Amino acid sequence: MNKQFIPESFYEIELKSLLDKEIYKFIKEKFAADQKFKHHNTERIETSFFKDDLKNDIRLRISDKTCELVYKKGLVNEFVRKEIKIPLAHSQKLEYLDEIFHNLEVRPERGTIKHKFEYLYNYNGYDYVVCLQYLEDFAYILEIEYLAKNETEAELHVPNIKNIFQELNLQIINGEKFMERVYRYINGDNTINDPL
Repeated sequence: MNKQFIPESFYEIELKSLLDKEIYKFIKEKFAADQKFKHHNTERIETSFFKDDLKNDIRLRISDKTCELVYKKGLVNEFVRKEIKIPLAHSQKLEYLDEIFHNLEVRPERGTIKHKFEYLYNYNGYDYVVCLQYLEDFAYILEIEYLAKNETEAELHVPNIKNIFQELNLQIINGEKFMERVYRYINGDNTINDPL
């Protein structure tokens, strides 16, 4: 089987910072000039979201590089979430999955268009993915993540990630305020210019 189509299951350990447009541009230029941040990927991703009553979500993602079904357990503001990623060989399959999910007991939510720039940053011997994201009509975000085999690795990686945010002089998001912004966006508001 082609490696790019092998499903994956892991724990995503990630923290985020909300940025304004000027800080986003400044950091993007900083990363381009700093060899410690190794450019890894640039991608535009369209995502459809479906949520169940337990706040887990299913995502259908398509970009110029990927077409995949993603399950994430828990809310978007949690530091550690179980993730299962199933790559699809053809984007047309998403149309069928989209139809299936609209007929299940999951709620469709407002989708996103994300422009992301990923960099690898080595800290304490681990490669972290540092991702600058512009989500149209929603927010500018810097996200730092590590994909782990189990939940207990969070004890190691959460402090490391927090230290990287300190090095970058950025504040980690307040979970409650971030969820308020998410819910406003889902309900139809454009939150891109909201104060941080």
